[in-house]
This record gives sequence, structure tokens and C-alpha cells, in this order.
Amino acid sequence: MPVLSYLEFTPEVGADVILAPDAYVVGKVRIAGPAVLGASAVLRGDQNWISIAPRFVMGSRSSIHLEQDVGTL
Repeated sequence: MPVLSYLEFTPEVGADVILAPDAYVVGKVRIAGPAVLGASAVLRGDQNWISIAPRFVMGSRSSIHLEQDVGTL
């Protein structure tokens, strides 16, 4: 379960978030639990913040990456 910093930004992952062993959470990411990230899922917050609300399920091999001027909640 790689949770990786990008520049000075470290992901904020809630205690009740379940990450598959090969899921990646990188940079400007906040995940409030409960939440699940499936196998090979990627949340890549290198350009903008990604904020995930409780009761979120991200399927296997899914990815979320944002442009600089567009955020998500």
C-alpha cells in the first residue's frame, strides 16, 4: 500500500481506509474513511488536491488525476 509524498505534500489517509497492497496514493490527497481502494487503484494528487468523502469505493485498476485548475470532492 504505497502512500507517497510528492514535493512537500503527504497524503492524509483516515485510519478506517482500506488500501489494496498495490494501490497508490500520491501527493495532495485526503481520504476520509470509511473508504476502499481496490487493486492497482491510483489517486495522484500532483497538480491539485483530491478530497475523498466517506463511504467511497474505488474499483480495481481505476485512477484519478486532476488538472491544475480543476479540483474534486
